[in-house]
Amino acid sequence: PLARLRGSLEAMLDGPPDRAALKQALRQSDELLAIFAAILRISEVEGGALARSFAPVDIAALAADICETYAPAVADGRRMLAWDTGAAAVVLGDRELIAQALINLLDNAQAHTPPGSALTVSVTDMDGEIALNVADDGPGVAAADRERIVHRFVRLEHSRTTPGNGLGLNLVAAIAAAHGGTLAITDNAPGLRATIRMPKVRP
Repeated sequence: PLARLRGSLEAMLDGPPDRAALKQALRQSDELLAIFAAILRISEVEGGALARSFAPVDIAALAADICETYAPAVADGRRMLAWDTGAAAVVLGDRELIAQALINLLDNAQAHTPPGSALTVSVTDMDGEIALNVADDGPGVAAADRERIVHRFVRLEHSRTTPGNGLGLNLVAAIAAAHGGTLAITDNAPGLRATIRMPKVRP
């Protein structure tokens, strides 16, 4: 992004004012700001300081709230969103961070599935762990690439035409780890399933 931005600015210096080029440079600067913000957020999460403010969070209620809010945007993109969050499922964590993780997974699913696809969010109690799942019935990801896409700045070849910076899933993984959990990317047959597992708070 820095090289593209520099190229756009140099082109403007060499010629007459060009509003289209200026708008492009502004878009590229916004991309850079988004990348820097994501890197700072990941570093903050990985630093561990946020854990001191963790409190009980009902993942089921949080996921239902986010899905209700997000559903119209998914419908506008000509996709369907369904959710089954079940009964209360409490973890010790940061509500804002967990919400960010779920939103990132929904954004990712919407960006990498064609119109007409179905997205599903579910919360399950797995004997000591709470699993937050986001699944789709899109084209999925090859088995060899599923672990790789969680790494920073990794974008698969077919994803390069979609918006993104290769940091969304990495932030989700960092949030899961900060809560003593994990992020797993698996086959949904068809499509892709992302699962965050976090320790359950015992009553």
